Amino acid sequence: MSDYVNPRAHACQNCVKAKAKCYDLTDGRCERCKRLDKHCIMQDRSTPRPSKPSKSRRNDHTRQIAQLQQKVDSLVSLLGASQQNLDNGAFTAITPESTGPTSSASDSMSATIYTRQTTVIPQCFPAPTQQYGLDSTLYSPSEGRLNKSPDELLDIFRRDMAHQAPFISVPVQMSAQALSRERPFLYRAIMTVASYHDSVHQLQMGQELVRYIMEHLIVLGEKSLDLLQGLLIYIN
Repeated sequence: MSDYVNPRAHACQNCVKAKAKCYDLTDGRCERCKRLDKHCIMQDRSTPRPSKPSKSRRNDHTRQIAQLQQKVDSLVSLLGASQQNLDNGAFTAITPESTGPTSSASDSMSATIYTRQTTVIPQCFPAPTQQYGLDSTLYSPSEGRLNKSPDELLDIFRRDMAHQAPFISVPVQMSAQALSRERPFLYRAIMTVASYHDSVHQLQMGQELVRYIMEHLIVLGEKSLDLLQGLLIYIN
């Protein structure tokens, strides 16, 4: 038996099916095919077999899933605590008519949802419209509060922070105004995290963002891709 291994392939098709070693002879047929008087056809090696993912890559994928699950669990805990505060009356409504006659309990709850305490926390985002409809009006920082426009803040997010959230893509050609119409909550979250140059105002915007989450996610039970993407940006 020859010890020469066929350089064209590891084994011919017949030897592969039989799971036998394939040795070549001088006439172009392997020893087994010649002995069995079979036509010897070598395997085509032009198309390599796809390689399996490496163990380290699988471990990275598993670790990323675990980290995302941990963030989701933390968010659920945060929202649960917020719901408890809401049930305990931690958010008391202060309306322009607060000096008048005392309203009923139902009116007080409605005021809590519909109004903002402008004397303590400036209104950073447009308030929800009646029946909690999403208000897609472009948020524009007032003069003297921020020295950057919404488009500048969006550019800051793309340049400095987008790599931390590769699962969310904001096209380069999309303006802040277009984003506020198509993804109002994602827009609010981006404006908040990109305002890190003004920590005081960023804190106020974050408080307003949490109120928005409570109204639309907890009170209304709203489920949308816009809310999910905005939450991932805010907690990331």
